[in-house]
Amino acid sequence: MSLEKMEALESKIRKAVELISNLKEKNSNLETKIDELQRELSSQKENMNSLKEEKEKVDKVLNENRQLLEERDTIKTKIETMISSLNEIDIG
Repeated sequence: MSLEKMEALESKIRKAVELISNLKEKNSNLETKIDELQRELSSQKENMNSLKEEKEKVDKVLNENRQLLEERDTIKTKIETMISSLNEIDIG
């Protein structure tokens, strides 16, 4: 094998080694990024679950409030009817 061919082969090998090294570094960086994103996703899922629980609590309170308002309106109507009946007794 001639010296020129050996030098060309050596150059190709150096380039291949450099390329492999760069690819390993990029792969490592991508794996780190994947880990970060997985942790972030997990955190977001926890936040979402927490928000769902809070929403359920708020919905429950709103429903209870709605029921209390309906009861209040019913009681108000009954009291107004009783007052009206008492006023009729006083007049009569």
